[in-house]
Amino acid sequence: MALDPNYTDVALLLWCNGADGSPVFPDQSATPKTVSAVGNAAVDTDISKWGGGAAFFDGSGDYLSVSTSALALAGIGTWTVECWIRLQALPGVAAGIFFNGSTSSDLQRIQLQIGATGAVSAYLQAAAGTGVTIATTTTLSPGTWYHVAVVKSATSVKIFIDGVESASGTYSTAITSISSFYVGLTRSGGTMLSLNGHIDDFRVTTGVARYTANFTRPAEQFPDYDSFDGRASAPSPLGAPALVGRLVVPDIAGSATAPSPLVVSVQLVGFTDFTGLLGTSIVGYAMDLITPGGTVRVPISSWQATLRTGGSCYAQCVVPACSPWVAALSSATAFRISRVALIPDGTAIEHVMLDSPVDTLAFDRGPQRHTATLSGYSPGLIADAAPPAIYDRSLMGLRSVSLSGDNVRVRCAIDWLLRPGHRAYVEGSPMIVDYINYYAMTTDEYCDVGGAP
Repeated sequence: MALDPNYTDVALLLWCNGADGSPVFPDQSATPKTVSAVGNAAVDTDISKWGGGAAFFDGSGDYLSVSTSALALAGIGTWTVECWIRLQALPGVAAGIFFNGSTSSDLQRIQLQIGATGAVSAYLQAAAGTGVTIATTTTLSPGTWYHVAVVKSATSVKIFIDGVESASGTYSTAITSISSFYVGLTRSGGTMLSLNGHIDDFRVTTGVARYTANFTRPAEQFPDYDSFDGRASAPSPLGAPALVGRLVVPDIAGSATAPSPLVVSVQLVGFTDFTGLLGTSIVGYAMDLITPGGTVRVPISSWQATLRTGGSCYAQCVVPACSPWVAALSSATAFRISRVALIPDGTAIEHVMLDSPVDTLAFDRGPQRHTATLSGYSPGLIADAAPPAIYDRSLMGLRSVSLSGDNVRVRCAIDWLLRPGHRAYVEGSPMIVDYINYYAMTTDEYCDVGGAP
């Protein structure tokens, strides 16, 4: 899950996950608020964007109510409200995305809604007769997920649909008194109208205009870092930001003291090789499908791949009991294999092992099984006769070592970080890796590493 540098400014974060039919919607923000489900509003696990659940509203008096006025956007000149939304049907008059105001007054309010044509509009009003409507010409169609965001920055107000600025306007009158906040509700005249559809990943960020120009819509669930004491991005020899700050006892070697909003002094330890954290971890694999509608995580039973320099790479994975994911599998353009482990405190660590296009998709169905097999080829990796020592790895779990002329082939445990083009040590002797063949099944996993001394 990507870092959110504005997480401390998040006032409300609803993942909308949980048991099917549950009326419970925990707030994942740094200052959790109580959220109450009204009417038949509940978690639906049959349709979701991320995390296996979404809030469902049947269009007849359903909405979520935040019980504290601390969330009210009144008096805040800059804010961002965003979510994923999927209509069940177009509304007769209007349907609500959110409403910040009073259900019994026509005075101050801020609302975002969907009209009868599927167009999205924002309405801001500080006093009777001063309201302004900012409406998109872009329309939402039932049955499709859209990322919708409304951003206020000083007097500027913008609406983005799937990362594209679709409407803009200004509102300069101060809105100073708003008492309540509702999700899935809007006000039209004197009538409150609820949504017929789903909302997922609803987030309110105060004091921050997250989007001021077109952007790439989110590719994963919005992050929450309640289980982390601190994070920072830093260049890493792994090729991606990899500095993680965690609370540790004062006598840990290599730690550094840093000021903390927790008041107490904290210790941070930076790891460029996180594998030292794992200990007796649980290791498995996850596969993410890259589809036009976003990333979809799908369980797999096995995968194999060949990564190499000087030639194409190949990857294949098998999805068992694939019926629930046939649509996503059929629309996928690429897939990603990640290795997953738990460090001793229960925090999940994921590392991408490979990315591959989907060149071939095959479905096999019998009386007791329905499996899908994906495979694809990708460009080879770059060879380096003298790779930097910081990439060096020692091969572990040796099963066999074969020598043939100047070539070495080692069967061993799969290494999290080793890639073709790196230097590997076999019982103290170095080799430059030309290729790695991976084999990961439910009962066993290993790799063949080949190269020259």
